[in-house]
Amino acid sequence: MRRRRSLAAIALLASSAIAAATETVAPTEASPSAPTHLTARALSPFQIRLEWQDAADENGYEIQTSSGGDFVRVKLVDRDVTASVVHGREPDTEVRFRIRAFNSTGISAPSTEVRVRTLPLAESPRQEAVLSPCTTREAALAYHTKMAAEEGITRLPEVQLIGGDLGLETISDPGSCGQAICGREYYGQYRGCYRLLGRFDGWGAAIVASAPSSTPLVVNFSGTGAMESSALLLQFANGTLVEVDYYQLCEDDGRPLIKLTPPFSDCHRDLREGPVQTITPK
Repeated sequence: MRRRRSLAAIALLASSAIAAATETVAPTEASPSAPTHLTARALSPFQIRLEWQDAADENGYEIQTSSGGDFVRVKLVDRDVTASVVHGREPDTEVRFRIRAFNSTGISAPSTEVRVRTLPLAESPRQEAVLSPCTTREAALAYHTKMAAEEGITRLPEVQLIGGDLGLETISDPGSCGQAICGREYYGQYRGCYRLLGRFDGWGAAIVASAPSSTPLVVNFSGTGAMESSALLLQFANGTLVEVDYYQLCEDDGRPLIKLTPPFSDCHRDLREGPVQTITPK
C-alpha cells in the first residue's frame, strides 16, 4: 500500500493532531491585543517567513495556517518575538496564515489573514550521482542480518514500504539502532534495477502527496520523544535522495493556550547546517 500524505497532514500526525486552533476563549480586559501588520514571504519551496507588529500583554503567539479548510495551529512563538519561519510547506502551493496572541487570562482576536504561495522547485544544475550497484531486497536483508549476527545483535532488519513509481522502501540497519531510531537505507527501482538511493537515521517515512510519484519528496522522521521529534525532507533526483529541509516538529500536550508559558523556541527550529537545496531532475 502506498503512503502519500501532505506535509501539513504529516506534521499534524507527528505532533498528535494539534487541534487547539479551534479553541475559543472569551476576550476579557486582561486579554492581549491582537497582533497587527502581519506579512508573509516565501523563502523556498518549503519555508515561509512571517513578520508582525508586537501585541501588548502577551505570553506568546499562536501561528495558524490553512490550505483551504479550517485554520490549525502550526507553531507557538515566544512573547516579544515579531518574526518566525514556518517549515514543512509544499512547493508552489498557496497557504493562508493568521496569528493570535495569548496570556494566562485570554486569547486575542486573530490578526488579519495573509496569503502566500511557496516557491516552485527551481532548476539547479546537478551531475548524475554515482549510482550504487544493482542488488535485490533479499541480498540487502541478508547482508544486514549477517552483520548484526557478527556483532551479537539478535534484532532483525525491518522493511518499510513507502511507495511511488520508484517502489521506495527502507531497510533498517540493526547494528545502528538506538531506542526507536535506526539507520535506514532507502532502496528503489532506478535505471532498470533495485538500488540503494540513500541512508538516513529515523523511525519512519512517507511520501509527500503533492510531489510527482516518479520524482518524490519523502519526509523522514527522527527523534526519540517530546520536543525531540524532527522531520527531514528529502527530494529524489538523478539517482539519489538529497536533503532539502530539516526542522524540529511541534509537540502538543493538549493543554489550553492560556495554560502555556514560554519558551516555545524549539518548535520548527531549523536543524540544517547549510542553505536549503532545490533540485530539478535531468
